[in-house]
Amino acid sequence: MFGRQAYTGLSSPYGTVTLGRQYDPLVDAVGGMVVSTQWAGNVGSHPGDLDNLNNTNRINNSVKYTSPSFGGVAFSGLYSFGGVAGDTSRSQIWGAGAKYASGALTVGAGYLNARNPNLSFFGSGTSSTPVATTASVSSPIYGGFLSAHTYQAIGAGAQYVIGKATIGATYSNTKFINLGDITSGPNPSRYSGTAAFNNAEVSFSYFVTPALQLGAVYDYTDSGGVGSNDGARYHQGELAAHYFLSRRTDVYLLGVYQHASGTDSSNHSAVAAINTLSPSSSSAQTLIRVGMRTKF
Repeated sequence: MFGRQAYTGLSSPYGTVTLGRQYDPLVDAVGGMVVSTQWAGNVGSHPGDLDNLNNTNRINNSVKYTSPSFGGVAFSGLYSFGGVAGDTSRSQIWGAGAKYASGALTVGAGYLNARNPNLSFFGSGTSSTPVATTASVSSPIYGGFLSAHTYQAIGAGAQYVIGKATIGATYSNTKFINLGDITSGPNPSRYSGTAAFNNAEVSFSYFVTPALQLGAVYDYTDSGGVGSNDGARYHQGELAAHYFLSRRTDVYLLGVYQHASGTDSSNHSAVAAINTLSPSSSSAQTLIRVGMRTKF
């Protein structure tokens, strides 16, 4: 009926244990510091949300522990059962993260590891059981790497508030390891080896008045390529203005521009592909959005 979280659990002064469909520890530790979860929305995600910092994919069949805060430091760990009889490692997912928050400073880091990710991770939101012959992701940015035996993401971020201004930065390294496992997903380009992405985001926002917030961000993604594929590079910039009508409702104007170069995962010339939009037919894509947002 819905694609977000659904879990139950127990909480005590020693921490919280939850079971069900949940966010991963990398999201918990770093996801709150990217602009897509603050003021840019899902179109402001890193290309394809390849590091999942915008919560595109949730973890099914998972057990998660979240600690209480110790002097501003909290950590979490998660394990998802693969559910494959006779092979406990197949389709398993695990991760860990930690975050420090005190006063104006927030710092976090996390790790996520998913076996057979086309089935276990990227296929977690489908209405039917995912199969290895079908790609669970259509993004040209990494959709051609779904034969990976393992998906791995490492991320870190920091955010600092100075009066009415907020400065933030995040970094992530995402790998599709041991390509060519056709029991995980399709491999039309016959890749082997590992495809790695590095992503860096720097952002700035400022409250001109208590009701008016302005924001700007620059994001860079680099794919090192694999085999004869020399990889792709994506430059993305965003500007936004939010006017708050109340504590939870605002109107906004948002602009996103992305430029791509190199060769993408489909082994074609890279095209711009702003998250959630259909890929461009060229190396550049621009979005301008006017809207109203209400938080529940």
